[in-house]
Amino acid sequence: MSDIVTGTIETRCKQAKVASRALALAKREQKDAALRGMAAALQETAGAVLAAN
Repeated sequence: MSDIVTGTIETRCKQAKVASRALALAKREQKDAALRGMAAALQETAGAVLAAN
């Protein structure tokens, strides 16, 4: 694996860890809103994701 890919993966993992702490403290409404936002983003980019894979 290249250093660029490894660095990207490490960066994303660190970001996920920070986000998980914030999400653990969030209220249900905030979590639900975050999930709806993620679902909308996935729907909007599904074509590009499928084409890339």
